[in-house]
Amino acid sequence: MSEAQPRYIRITDFGDDGIEPGHQFVTLDAPETKHELELKDLLFARSGSVGKTYLHEDGSAPAVFAGYCIRFRFDTAKVLPEFVYWWTKTDAYARWVNATQRPSVQANINKEEFKRCPIPLPPLDEQRRLAEAMAAARAERKAKLAEADALLARLDDFVLSALGIAPPEADKRRVFAVRLGESMSRKRLNADYYHPERLAALRALAEKLASSRARACSRTSPERTRLTIPTKTPKRNVAAKSPPLGRRLPYLPRRSG
Repeated sequence: MSEAQPRYIRITDFGDDGIEPGHQFVTLDAPETKHELELKDLLFARSGSVGKTYLHEDGSAPAVFAGYCIRFRFDTAKVLPEFVYWWTKTDAYARWVNATQRPSVQANINKEEFKRCPIPLPPLDEQRRLAEAMAAARAERKAKLAEADALLARLDDFVLSALGIAPPEADKRRVFAVRLGESMSRKRLNADYYHPERLAALRALAEKLASSRARACSRTSPERTRLTIPTKTPKRNVAAKSPPLGRRLPYLPRRSG
């Protein structure tokens, strides 16, 4: 994307926490000026992920919004766009969306319906206090998520190092192909599962395991057990000795008179 081309912001470009840093935008060669975004414009998704919102706070490059979004600009003497944005993250707003959207092949809410959305408006100072508190909480959450991601990244390197496997080379491709038969046999369609870096690490791990098994087999030989068949000792004929005459056998009763 060249600097002269504006960012084309679609519903799929932003999530519940805005647009992630480093996001790759698509562009338009001849965007309409009526779709140009200004700072603090608030976008509402009118179909698809209906009710989803995005507050435009990045003025580093020109931007336009897609047709499936509805833009609102607010009178900042009465309401802060940041306050309205954070209000759209509440359960009350979610209930309003569920009650208002029209069920169809693709649920939607039109602009006039969004205009009638009831929004509680405390004084400006209270709006500002609430918006700043939410912004601080979001910044803290992002910092903790970045810390967790860094720990998980080091964990991968630690595990590979412990196994004696070199980490795979970084692969920055955003598009890669997978055979249909492979995806059907694995029953997986998510792109992360087939990422070239992940597959390279799995291949290296499989090779390491195969090598370890081969070395283990070469160091050990099957034990040979010699069976010794005992020989039978011939029986000796031993003559039974008769007790001396006049001696009573212990198992015979004594005869009386």
